Amino acid sequence: MRQLYLLLLAFFLTAGSSLYALNDSLHSNNNTKKRYVGFNSNLLLSQFVPFNQNKITATNASIMSRWYNPQNRGFRAGFGLSLDGGNSNQVLYLSAETDRRKSISNKWQYFQGFGIQLNIVSPGFQRFRSASFQDEYFFGFGWHYGVEYAVNPTFSLSIESSLRLGLDVDDGGLIFKIDPPINIMAHYNISNKN
Repeated sequence: MRQLYLLLLAFFLTAGSSLYALNDSLHSNNNTKKRYVGFNSNLLLSQFVPFNQNKITATNASIMSRWYNPQNRGFRAGFGLSLDGGNSNQVLYLSAETDRRKSISNKWQYFQGFGIQLNIVSPGFQRFRSASFQDEYFFGFGWHYGVEYAVNPTFSLSIESSLRLGLDVDDGGLIFKIDPPINIMAHYNISNKN
């Protein structure tokens, strides 16, 4: 449990000063801040592209909100929830991360950032649960990186990967995860237009 406290303390010390500076710069020029909301589009794309059979899961965000200042630095929050019935696992995903974008070309942008993640996996609403299966609680931090393609000024698509280091909260063991880039996120620019 001591390791969990150290992880939380390290995150809040590093993110606190960054978010204060970000908040100050976001409010300094209200006309140029950018806000986006996105969703995992794999389920939608699988209706049109037959080889895209990736099942949507909450191991990554199903809904993503992003905020940027004029220098393309910002933060984002992700949420994922899977409450399938039967023998499926119940999953809750939450994340809060800093994010920075860099333009590659007129339509393409590279982004990367650092943040924390909470992932809880529990067995489904089974009447007879296996005694060997236990709930999994993962709390960690890590680095994400990816590319984004702007279809037009309002709509864009992105794909990303991440490296995560965290704790299994039950037994205190360290976990290292590499998330492959299998989820295609669709983003909508909801910034105020003047």
